[in-house]
Order: sequence, then structure tokens, then C-alpha cells
Amino acid sequence: MCIYTPLLKLLISHQLLKERDLERAEVTRAASQTEEAERKLADFKQEFLQVNNTHTSPFGVNTLIIVAQQWPNCNPGWPVRLSFLLHDRISRKRDSTAVSALHSSQPVEMSTIFEQVKLLFDQELYSNVVSLVNMVSTATEHNPQMMSMADKLQMLIYYGDSLFHLGQYRLADSVYRHAIQFRKSIIKSKSTTKINENNRDIVSDVDIKYQMHLCAVKLNQLDEAIRILQSIFAKQRTPKINMALAKRFQMLGMERPAITAYKEVLRECPMALEAAEALLALGVSAAEGESLVLDSSVTGMDWMTSWIKAHAHTQNKDYTQAINTFKQLEERSQIRGNHSLLASLGEAYYYSGDNKNALVTLKRAHALDKNQQRGLDILAALLASEKQISEIEKLVPVSWTNEEHGPQAWIALSYLLYANNNLTRAAYLAQKVSFFDYFTVT
Repeated sequence: MCIYTPLLKLLISHQLLKERDLERAEVTRAASQTEEAERKLADFKQEFLQVNNTHTSPFGVNTLIIVAQQWPNCNPGWPVRLSFLLHDRISRKRDSTAVSALHSSQPVEMSTIFEQVKLLFDQELYSNVVSLVNMVSTATEHNPQMMSMADKLQMLIYYGDSLFHLGQYRLADSVYRHAIQFRKSIIKSKSTTKINENNRDIVSDVDIKYQMHLCAVKLNQLDEAIRILQSIFAKQRTPKINMALAKRFQMLGMERPAITAYKEVLRECPMALEAAEALLALGVSAAEGESLVLDSSVTGMDWMTSWIKAHAHTQNKDYTQAINTFKQLEERSQIRGNHSLLASLGEAYYYSGDNKNALVTLKRAHALDKNQQRGLDILAALLASEKQISEIEKLVPVSWTNEEHGPQAWIALSYLLYANNNLTRAAYLAQKVSFFDYFTVT
């Protein structure tokens, strides 16, 4: 045996003992730090619960953020609980979920974050969704394991939808575009299999693009709206997508693609009356319109044939036949007394030059439902010609928003100004209505 062997054994043994002592010291130090952190956090918890029962809190938003960042290792659930409390203090609402989370001794599961975002969205608390997702998105960037990729994608969509509901269309569009790119990265990644194993399908990009198109319309970017919708493969286009495409095509005077899109809507939804009326307005014959709409399996719809024929007569400027058909529906059908029927009859009278019957009929329609706007513009024109200014004033809504009131209400106001000899203002509104109607989302 080598004479150095005992010495080597002694040195090795000494080194092992030294390393063990260092490990014990490190464990003791870590335990001490953790105990100190838990103590400080417990103090914070007690003090916060005391002030949380009052309307004001000495803890500002920045303080809560700092606290949430100071003790990430002492208890995995605490940063999550503190984020709930943070948003509870921002909204000044006593949220039982937040307080319960603080009282809980068990860590909050990370999936709860997504569930809370979904809860806020389902309850239509859109500003709260924006506040929470804005923070959680940053947290998931630093800790990708915090949320599954499928949940993060859905969270982005909730974020975009909330911004849209709040009228922040440009920012919503940016979020939707980010969601589209993130969805592509999910599909390409190896984690797709894991997502499928969790029985959660990746959300389709069709609905995301539809929302993007709505943002473009709200921002008066009609060409961009059409480009977005056309980027959806034809086989993936739902009736909602085809209806939107048809309307945008029709606005731009692109009749052939508009007709094709409207027909696709009726192929899947044969009772889409607006699409049927639009086809008749674009020159499709009554016979073809009937073939697209009528379904022998639908009962109680015997009036539909006459309805389509009447609108076809109106579009063909055969107003006498249109009036006769509408009158038959008003006298003997199951839809007699309907506002849309009376408004259509009044319009046919007006276009035929029978202003007297047009005025009487449109007044009846308006009396049935004063919130309906169809025929309101023609009624205002007839009242203006009769110098019935006080009657026009009754048609004009007290308050105005572009979302609630369509072009008919604006034209009624324009006629009121015209009747009061405010010609400059009336001309301005008429010009504004022509632009507003062009970009109206219906």
C-alpha cells in the first residue's frame, strides 16, 4: 500500500466534513431568511387586513407591487393573492375572492389566474380585464410555466375583446394581431401535442380576424376590413364572415362578389331576411330569391313568398304591384301590424308619388314603435314638405350617438334644420350622413 493512502483518506474525510458543515450553514441561513420573510409578510397581511375594512388604505398601488415582488420564494401563492388584492384596491371594491385568497394558507393554483380573467370577462368587467391582463401578461413573459399556451392565447383574446368594448379599437387591433402571431407559434411548437392532451382546442383565427375587421371598420379603414376578411379561406368562412364581406362589397359597389357572399349566407341560413332583401336590391330575381329562402320544413312562413315578391317589385320600380302585395300582407297575413311591413308599404307609396298615403302609413309605423328608424328619413321629408315642424321635432332623438342612431335619424335632424331655414347646417349634416352611412357597421 502506498504510504500516502492514509493521508489521502484523512484529507478526503476532512474535506467531506467541511463541505457538510458548509451545507448545514447554508440550510440554516436559508431557513432563517425564509422565516424572516414569512414574519414580515405575516405582519403585512395583518396590517393590510386591518386597513382593508376601511374606505382608504395607506398602501398605494406601487407599495403593493413592491411587496408582491419582495417575497416570491416564501410561498408560491402569495404573489397571486397580492395581485388580486391590488386590483381590489384599484377598483375600491370589497372582492370576497381577493380576501379569501389572502386568508388561505394554501398556494393559489396558477390556473386560477386564467379563471379569474375569464370570470371578469364573463361578467363584462372589461376595464378590470384590461388592468389584470396587462400585469399578468408581463408575469407570464418572465415565467412561461405560469400559464399554458392555450390559456394565454385565450387570455389575449379576452384582452382584445375588452379593449374593443371600451372603444379602444386601435389598441384592440394590435392585441388581435399579436394573438394571431402567437397562435401561429403555438401550432408550430412541439407543445401542441400537450395542449391537445389537455382537451383544450386552440381557438380558431377566424373569430380573431372577424374582430380585427370590426376594428378596421370602426377606424374607417374599409379596404383593410375587406382585406382581413378575404384572408380567411373560403371553406372557413362562416355565415357571419360572408355577411360582413357581402356588406363591405356592396358598400364599395362590388356587386358580383357581394351577390356571391349573400348567397353563401342564405345557403346556410335560409331565413336571413336582410341578405335576401340585399340580393333583391342587387338585381337578383324574385324567383331566385324564393329558391334561396323558402324551406318546406319551416311552418308558419306562408307569408314569405309574398314578402319577397313585394320587395322584388319595389326594386324593379313596379310600385303599383309592390303596394298591392304589401297591402294584402297587411290585411290578411300573420304579419299584419308589423312595423317593417308598414314602413315598406309607406316607402312604396312615397316612391310611387302618393305622398298622402305615404305620410299616413309611415305615421302608423312610427306610432307602433318610436325606437325603430326604418322610414324615419322619408317621414321627416314628408313632414317638412307639409311644414309640420313640431311633428319633425318629435322624431328627433333628445341625445345623439353614432352607435345608437343610424343615418335615418340624422336625416330627420337635417330636415328639421332645413324646415327652420338653417340651410348651411342642414347641408353639412346631409354630407356627414353620406359618409357616416358608408362606414356604418350593421
